[in-house]
Amino acid sequence: DKKNSGAKSVFNFYGGRIYGGKAASGGNLVIYHSADMNMYGGIITGGEATTGNGGNIMSYTNASVNIHGGEISDGVSTKGYGGNIVNSTGTLRIYGGEVLGGTAATYAGSIHNAKTFYMYGGTIRGGHAASYGGNVSGFASAKLYLLGGTIEGGVSEMGGNDVSAKGNITVGGTGKTPHTEMLLRTLLSDETWGQKNLA
Repeated sequence: DKKNSGAKSVFNFYGGRIYGGKAASGGNLVIYHSADMNMYGGIITGGEATTGNGGNIMSYTNASVNIHGGEISDGVSTKGYGGNIVNSTGTLRIYGGEVLGGTAATYAGSIHNAKTFYMYGGTIRGGHAASYGGNVSGFASAKLYLLGGTIEGGVSEMGGNDVSAKGNITVGGTGKTPHTEMLLRTLLSDETWGQKNLA
């Protein structure tokens, strides 16, 4: 429709339940072509990506997913990554709410980020990945800004139980120094790193 060809699609989700969807990618929802999704409440759960990525939500082509509240849970990426959410070429922002569980055959039990991800609040918990990033993973060009919220309880078979990133991680707000100290202590006590990898 030429009349509406420049219009931007917006999906505002205030409540209710989206569940049990099954697709090649984005089992419950696909957000794309510069569209916006704003989640304020409700539940998105139990989606399955059968051959691709993003069990519950697949976001690409400059789309924007903004989570203010509600729950996204228990998505499965049978052969790919991002059990609950994949942000491929857009922006993901989490202000509140919960992203729970999620299972991926490769990277990121809960969230896989390949572009830009801001976390201001909320909780990401309990993801399981067969490779890296039990809860969150990112590729080399990805940007991850942790400015608040909680990421915990992730499990991965190969490392990065909560966060595995090959790209940039920027942490803001309070707690950077204690977190960095804890990370350094952990690396120094590890047999692989220990004293032999210090500059």
